[in-house]
Amino acid sequence: MSEKIIKTIPIYNGKILDLQRNLVSLPNDELAFREIVKHKEGVCIIPIINNEIIFVSQFRSGAQKVLLELPAGIVDENESPLDAALRELKEETKYSSTNITYLGGYFSSPGFTNELVHLYIAEDLYESPLAEDKDEFIELFRYNIKQIKHLLTSNAIADMKTALGLMIFLNTKNDQSN
Repeated sequence: MSEKIIKTIPIYNGKILDLQRNLVSLPNDELAFREIVKHKEGVCIIPIINNEIIFVSQFRSGAQKVLLELPAGIVDENESPLDAALRELKEETKYSSTNITYLGGYFSSPGFTNELVHLYIAEDLYESPLAEDKDEFIELFRYNIKQIKHLLTSNAIADMKTALGLMIFLNTKNDQSN
């Protein structure tokens, strides 16, 4: 039931993504084209401190608006997802963690991109500032569980990786209390 790539045609090569057009053979032996965004892997962190989760608010060019999100970023070359998560946590929140748990890897939109985002929960936080990215302008917020549930149900969180991470986190919390 899978497709076989016959030919890959590069269209664009950029800093964080490449665009390619693939000629594929379908399961019924027909041919079709697929436009694919090749994207570096990413990380998304759920940082917990004093029973609250730290969020970042920043302008996102793709959405053309300010979004409320969990700290996140790209896995740099020769960097593990765990190291990227710890780096992004420091850059965006000024905290580090001695207790970070991997929740899994999830494709952001598998119909057209290979981007895989690794989700982590970071607990036992301590202050650990790292120089900010010069092109990021971030405001930090903290919310408790009740507030987070309201943010999710009111569509105040429009970022998919943040919504997914929070839903997994809340589901895990519910399982622990049952």
